[in-house]
Amino acid sequence: MKRLNPKIGLKKYRKRNHIPTNKELRKIVLDYIKYKNWYVNSNKAIKEFFHDDSLFIKCIAVTSQQNDLKNNVDFAIIAYQYIKNNRNLKEVNFGIANSAIQINLNRVKRGQLPQGNKIRPFSLALRGDLSQVVIDTHMTKFFTNNKKKVPCRTDIRHINTIIRKLSSDLNLKPSETQSCIWSYIKLNMEYSREKTDYDYSYFLNELKR
Repeated sequence: MKRLNPKIGLKKYRKRNHIPTNKELRKIVLDYIKYKNWYVNSNKAIKEFFHDDSLFIKCIAVTSQQNDLKNNVDFAIIAYQYIKNNRNLKEVNFGIANSAIQINLNRVKRGQLPQGNKIRPFSLALRGDLSQVVIDTHMTKFFTNNKKKVPCRTDIRHINTIIRKLSSDLNLKPSETQSCIWSYIKLNMEYSREKTDYDYSYFLNELKR
């Protein structure tokens, strides 16, 4: 795939990727505004279930890579227990992205923050930093007209700019705006295989039953 010129301007980037206008994006956010608390609800549920919520948040952020939400939660619990008990993480296969997940979990085990264009801001947003813009596969596909799964620096820069401008216009935090758009994508786009609107609180509360 041809690499984007890192100096390409926002106007040209939007045109090349057929990104909806600001007016259209505002409508999406307002139509899905009930999902703005995705990170807040998830954070609250995690704190209810795990005393060491900082460790679990890192685990759930890391194991979100290439896993649906249900498997993500299951893998996060396993990773959390393995790290707490100082067990060998290599005993577990964490799915398609196992190699990358293992590298990040070992960072977590050493007391470090996980790394990655999506993983690091995701873990920070789950900890309550709503100034983050999380750009995962769904967000990348939406803002590149389904041409890419993994964002380059140009994608990240321009998607960040769009989300932050929208947030300012709507008096929302960047993570709130992103949550609304992400929920719209999950429920409506053809490339979204998992058409659910759940946050982590749903799956963690399922463990009570």
